[in-house]
Formats: sequence, C-alpha cells, structure tokens
Amino acid sequence: MFLSTCKKDDSDISNYCFDVPEIGGYIQRDANGSTIGIVGKPIHYPGEYPGAWMMVCPNPLFSYMNSFVVYCSDNTNEKKLWITRAKFKNQLSPTGVTLGMNTAWLSGGKIFEKKFVERDIHIDKSLFTEGYYRVYLEIDGQVYYDNLVISNETIYY
Repeated sequence: MFLSTCKKDDSDISNYCFDVPEIGGYIQRDANGSTIGIVGKPIHYPGEYPGAWMMVCPNPLFSYMNSFVVYCSDNTNEKKLWITRAKFKNQLSPTGVTLGMNTAWLSGGKIFEKKFVERDIHIDKSLFTEGYYRVYLEIDGQVYYDNLVISNETIYY
C-alpha cells in the first residue's frame, strides 16, 4: 500500500510535492539490470512488462561507480524524470546497505529533473551525495517510481 499527500496533478514536472518519500527497502540490481536481491520491503511502482515499466541500476550505487541508469519501456515519447531525497520507513535488514547514517532532508522537493526521449538515461553520480533517493518517471501521463541507494562503501557484485 502506498500513501502520499501528493495529488495526481503533482506528477507534472513543474510542480512539487514537499513530503519526503519513505523507502521501506530497495531492489538490488547489477549494472545490467539483473535482480540480485530484495532488501526490506520496497515501496515502489515500477510498472510491469509487457506494459510500461522503469528501473534504476545498478542499485545500490557504490563508491567506484560513476553513474547510474534509468531504463524504461518507451523509446519514442518524451518522458519526464525527477529525483528527490528519501528516508527509510523502518530499519533495513543487516543483509543490505543501510549506510548507517541519518540523512538530513528539508523536503521531498526535486533535486534533479530532466526530459528525454531515449529508452535510457545515464545520470552522473557526482550530482548526488550518499543517501536514499526516490526516482520518478512519467511515461504517457502515468508516474512510475523506484528507490535508489547511493553509498560510499566499496562492495563488488
């Protein structure tokens, strides 16, 4: 179940929803998008194949990695992407990267946004600090989202 104070109109890239999204977990993926595992209970809405879908990989993003990729099912229409800081709803299991930090957030406002047409977009990690993020993607008026963890740890898949 997903609860939010954002209305459907808030999916417009020019509007903001200031509640910080909660992440109950995340899907671990390698650089090719293959699922490695699930940590906690992810609160996400990535869509489903064969319909519209999106995913972020690799996840978590470790210190030696320079960028992450948002993949989606559509390669013809303009899409809207935006990223906000997030916080954990509950403590994660010891098998996942928990970062051992208290992330400071002022709001759930957008810290990155981009419009693109291609099937994927590469995003430079240097634009973000260590922490938890919610990645949103609007495809044909429908908003999908996934969780992202950026860590300064060095763990190899």
